Amino acid sequence: MQVALQNNVKKVYEPIPEGTYTVKLTKSEEKATKSGNGSYINATFEVVEGDHSGRLIFQKFLIDHPSAKAVEIGKNQLNKFLGAVGVRNGLADLEEDTTRLSEFTNKLVNAKVKIELPNDPKYSAQNKITNFSMR
Repeated sequence: MQVALQNNVKKVYEPIPEGTYTVKLTKSEEKATKSGNGSYINATFEVVEGDHSGRLIFQKFLIDHPSAKAVEIGKNQLNKFLGAVGVRNGLADLEEDTTRLSEFTNKLVNAKVKIELPNDPKYSAQNKITNFSMR
């Protein structure tokens, strides 16, 4: 569920249905993890076609962390996005420079979207992109 503040009133967004959507990257920035022992790319994708056009999907790609497996998963997902925009070898082709992700803002890709249920009941269900492909 997404929550937006408009005129001091919270607007609640339910997750969009699972499926494949055409999306574009609208924002990406590297941030430190809450614990300070790593970093991730905080990316925003916008659905650009269909009934859910204009909806945002927030995606995190873990790129630095003590857990090598977690980094492998995060970089693998980021590399799938980069492959979908034509960067054959993913981050390696960008010389691991995540600031270059801004070069791919507004590029259209297909995103397979799932609904992720939280482990903690104080959080709501949200969308997660599980795969990217060329449009």
